[in-house]
Amino acid sequence: MRIDADALEPGQVVRASFDERVVSGSNELMLDAPVTGRLEITRTPLSLHLRGTVSTIATVVCSRCLMEIGRPLTAAFEEELELDTLDVTEVVRQHLLLAAPMAPLCRPDCQGICPECGANRNEADCGHASRPSDPRWAPLAQLKIDDRQP
Repeated sequence: MRIDADALEPGQVVRASFDERVVSGSNELMLDAPVTGRLEITRTPLSLHLRGTVSTIATVVCSRCLMEIGRPLTAAFEEELELDTLDVTEVVRQHLLLAAPMAPLCRPDCQGICPECGANRNEADCGHASRPSDPRWAPLAQLKIDDRQP
């Protein structure tokens, strides 16, 4: 979706629905469904003000077990842009990438993969015990932090 700024009068407000397939351009995030939402574009004397909320279904990779999972993804944004032509699809794509979780989990108690054999610990016990922590970190386990304000 492209908006020609010169076709709008200063002060003019355009409200539009957004319903497009968007390619994320990222290997870690696949946008499986069309991106839908509402947009409001306002022409100011020097720029375009874009505000909107969009949502879709995205496939992400669990950061612990590396399984692909589908999750709803929503992005709300507001931007001031100084352009002759506004590519709304690109703005939407960028905001969806920013809204994606940095370390998604398939579930909160995901056990991840075994560092020895690579088995998914959520599916079966491979028999490899968790590695003991490095003894050099043991003094930190004794550290107590006082959260009270002075």
